[in-house]
Order: sequence, then structure tokens, then C-alpha cells
Amino acid sequence: MAATERWNDIIAFWRQSGVPIRAGASVGELEAFQRKCDVILPADFAGFLRTVDGSSGDLCNNLHIFLALAELKPVHEVLDDHHRDRYFYPNCYVFIDYFYSSWFYAIELTSDVCWSGAVYKVTGCDAPAMKLTASFSEFIDRYLDHPDSIL
Repeated sequence: MAATERWNDIIAFWRQSGVPIRAGASVGELEAFQRKCDVILPADFAGFLRTVDGSSGDLCNNLHIFLALAELKPVHEVLDDHHRDRYFYPNCYVFIDYFYSSWFYAIELTSDVCWSGAVYKVTGCDAPAMKLTASFSEFIDRYLDHPDSIL
């Protein structure tokens, strides 16, 4: 299935949940983020953000809040000092807040144009969580088709 179809599936799912649909980020906003953070957004993640820039801060039926591009932060800036895994996720940026910060999902961003953007579940526990998916697209497939597999 083409990535743009998946983004439309997300929009349809959010509409069913009553989540207002936010306009996508501009190319200029994506480029500014990449310059500021010295990263290259994987094509699938950039395409998603160009289509819909987060879930407007509203919980979806499955309790996920997708953050807007301007809200993305490195994991160590989201977790507090009491979270022992605060520095276990280098190069990872939080893009989902699950159920009012019960845990987070972060995407690994680097300056490597070939990097696929692995996704991690960030729990704030003593040990780092394992990588959930090798790419953002794979994460979205699981989010839409098998949501329990990412909990």
C-alpha cells in the first residue's frame, strides 16, 4: 500500500475519533527542523508530516496524541531526571504521547540520508525499551492494523 494511502487511513481514523485534522507542515518548516536539529527526516516520516502535522493535541480513540513537528523534542528533553532511561535513546525524538505521558514513542533521526527512522517505545523505566519497528511506515502499519502490537 502506498504511503499516501496510509496517511489518508490515519486521517479517516482520526476523523472517526472526532480528532480535528491539522494541515500538514510546509516544506520550509521541515527544512528548518532538519537544519536546527542537524538531521534528515526519513521520507515516510516527512511525507506523513507534510500530509498531517500531528493530531491537534487531541487523544485518538486508542489514546495516542501525535505531536506536531514544532513539538518534537529529543527524549532526554521530555523525560525528567528521575527517569533512569532518560539518556538511553540518543538521536530519538518523541512524536507520540500515549495517554497523558504514560509513555512515549520516539523516532530515531540521524544525518544519514539512508536511515529508515526506527521507532522505540519510551517507558521511563530502568532499562531502555526495545526497538518496536525498523521504520516509521512499519510503525504506522502496526498502529492502524494491529494497535495492540505497539502497546
